Amino acid sequence: MNDLLHATLSGLQNGLTSLPLGSAMDNTETWQQQFLHSGQPEFQDIAREMGNLQSLLTSGSLSATATTC
Repeated sequence: MNDLLHATLSGLQNGLTSLPLGSAMDNTETWQQQFLHSGQPEFQDIAREMGNLQSLLTSGSLSATATTC
């Protein structure tokens, strides 16, 4: 999981809006799977929210200002 955290932080180094959508989707999917397979209910709740984030990212209705709040 340390490699995943490092990759996430490196990807966000230039700001959230500079991360390509495909990279963001791949990264959130990987985190979601980690949380789903953790066996811990609170992490599975986080995984569900990651799914909500993925839906927002692909809907095209999320503005850059909404991601910086």
